[in-house]
Amino acid sequence: MPRTAKRKKGRLMEQKKTNRMELPPGNGHVGVWPGSHIPIPLCSSCPRAQNCFLGRFDKKEMTKLQEIRQIAWYPRGVVLFFEGEATRGIYVVCSGEIKTFANSQQGGTVILRRVGQGEVLGISSSLTGSPYPVSAETLLPSQITFIPRVQFLNFLTEHPNSYRVVIEALAIQLQKSWEHARMLALHRHVVSRLAELLLTRAAEHGQESTQGTLVSFPVTQEDIAESIGTTRETVSRIFSDLRRQGILRRRGNGFLLMKPRELEALKGS
Repeated sequence: MPRTAKRKKGRLMEQKKTNRMELPPGNGHVGVWPGSHIPIPLCSSCPRAQNCFLGRFDKKEMTKLQEIRQIAWYPRGVVLFFEGEATRGIYVVCSGEIKTFANSQQGGTVILRRVGQGEVLGISSSLTGSPYPVSAETLLPSQITFIPRVQFLNFLTEHPNSYRVVIEALAIQLQKSWEHARMLALHRHVVSRLAELLLTRAAEHGQESTQGTLVSFPVTQEDIAESIGTTRETVSRIFSDLRRQGILRRRGNGFLLMKPRELEALKGS
């Protein structure tokens, strides 16, 4: 599949190994980020472990995964892998956000799913040995844990009980894929799709204030358009209409939702 000129592939994850230092045992870290004094936390001591794919494994399994993982920071706009490439392994989002997308023969792009903190990419293709079915790119600056495919499969063979976590992750991915397909299929009008996207974001990331719900949404209008199957110009026009109606207001890298009932009504239109 031809690669679009605007997308620049990042260095492969397995080539970006972090330099690790031997630190005293029991300090909750396995090393420091290159060129800094910031420690790399162990998964077992990470405060976000309960909501992470890696945190769902038991202590013995997690210890083994920490031995074979590789961690790196990526800025926004780096492609981790392209659709059709040979599968190298799995990627776990420690922080930040990734989008999976597909390109049409006409050069258009459709965002298939947003992958957030604690979620995993590449499990199904790692298990089957098939190429990556989609492309993946960082939407935000992201900390990514990478585990090579061969080592991950060996880990599963040595720890067969760990398949329970893999099955759960695959079930979550299937559910989210169905939800996205449902949104595109049932909402004929673009404004309905955008309303559902904004309401979902508000439910997942909103913070209540005296003026309304403050929602972090640091993506471009082009990203939003690719998520709901429309153009950036259409998204811009709908946002202008929503602001004129007093339903929402731009706030920094997100928006302030002031009239959720009106947005709910648009979702059902």
